[in-house]
Amino acid sequence: MSISLDKNKHIGIIFQPRSGSTILRHYLAEVLNYIDGSELFNHYVLTPEFKIDNGNLSVVRHDGQTFGIMTTSEVIERSYNYINSLDQLSELNYKVVFGVYLQSFMRDCPDLIKSLSLKNNIQFIRLERQDFFYSLLSIAVAKRADISWHNTSQKLEERKIKPFILDQNFIKRKVEDLHFEKNILKKTFETLPIIYYESYEKKPHNIMNLFQNIPKKITGFKINKWKENYRDLIINLDEIESFYNNIISSNLIHE
Repeated sequence: MSISLDKNKHIGIIFQPRSGSTILRHYLAEVLNYIDGSELFNHYVLTPEFKIDNGNLSVVRHDGQTFGIMTTSEVIERSYNYINSLDQLSELNYKVVFGVYLQSFMRDCPDLIKSLSLKNNIQFIRLERQDFFYSLLSIAVAKRADISWHNTSQKLEERKIKPFILDQNFIKRKVEDLHFEKNILKKTFETLPIIYYESYEKKPHNIMNLFQNIPKKITGFKINKWKENYRDLIINLDEIESFYNNIISSNLIHE
């Protein structure tokens, strides 16, 4: 079933890590003529600054830059400033499509999550990867590689990644994070349509078939895609996959 978008609202993409949120966000921003708000609610990276002067908007971007760990009070202040900015932009008829990395603040800021869920000028969409195990491998490789998280300006051949041993504790923590996140989504968001990365992973233009009320337009993206198999980089793959399957069979992340 395709998702009907309300063009009077901002779009918030609550994404599972390594699920193709950048491609989805870029596509929707371009075909809908929305502002690309980057990962506006991701408390690990610097995000855009919206400056409004006499009704005119300018956007200062810091995409991909990190600033270290913020205190909980700083996270809350920054996030509520963004909520206020989105309200101002709605009044001026500007629309933003942005990412929400819920896992970056879900344990420390429950009231913030509730405040976001109650905003009637934001339409939220959930983005997941059906192959969650593969997304875990992708996270592990991205964290290990000395490169930018996304490949917008980095040549793929510059990735010098050697096979490595993956710690079981990493897998356990990430599965627990997903379980925690899913419980929050159930309790906080009444209706949340889900899109799976696999539906457009190989053909990004398939995104246009996932939504109603958007132009049927194929666009290009300046994002290089890792074409190798992450499994080939995990020395203890069999052990890790068995460990993961045991966790899943314990119903830890089942609905």
